[in-house]
Amino acid sequence: MEFASVLTYILLLLFLLPFVISINKHVTFFRHCLGFLNKRFTASPLIEVNSNVLKSCTAFCGRTEKCSFFVYNWNTKTCSLYEKRDFTSQIVSTSDKTTLYYDVSSSTSNCPSGWYYSSTLQTCYFISTDRVTWDDSKQQCWDMESYLSEVKSYNEWFYLQDKIQTLHGKNSWIGVRRSIDFKYDARNNSSPYDIVYTNWATGYPTGLDDCTLLRLTEAYKWKNSDCGQLRYFSCTLPAILCI
Repeated sequence: MEFASVLTYILLLLFLLPFVISINKHVTFFRHCLGFLNKRFTASPLIEVNSNVLKSCTAFCGRTEKCSFFVYNWNTKTCSLYEKRDFTSQIVSTSDKTTLYYDVSSSTSNCPSGWYYSSTLQTCYFISTDRVTWDDSKQQCWDMESYLSEVKSYNEWFYLQDKIQTLHGKNSWIGVRRSIDFKYDARNNSSPYDIVYTNWATGYPTGLDDCTLLRLTEAYKWKNSDCGQLRYFSCTLPAILCI
């Protein structure tokens, strides 16, 4: 009888196994993430459903084959399901009443592939491997839905110069440029805006050169330079922050 009971138990497990697997393949784990504003977001959701309960969105996404994350709008009670996050075209624009929930079973990265994450600054950085003009570096960062690094604090400067020294050890453009009134501004938007931090090398800025770089021979402090020179550069992107 004991052998028969064990055999029956094994047969029952074999019978139920496909159903267990079928159920478990939809079991996903989501973490609460903060989205960031990006007006260039153009991707369309896989599907949008009305849901008064946030947990229903988790279930909808878990049962949808291509769903990797969803956005729940607290105002409209709408759940928008998206495919695997593409950092160049599927960056989600959120507001105070919209919350991003990301499927960590797909990815645990806060940054795009090939970017570097600073947990202290909660920011992603791209360090170029090719040299271009200042204008081209700004455009390349825009093409990656990011902006030319502005270096807004000592901590950011320290992180960037350390990363640059490690990766290529050369001069690198930053997103600061002189305006027609000879004032240096951050220049990543259509209109210049005041910089909140500077770290000029001794004696700089000087001359007629308008663009700014981190200079190797000046311990990576700021130096103004000819905008047409070919230099390395770094881009900055807000990280996807999850609880």
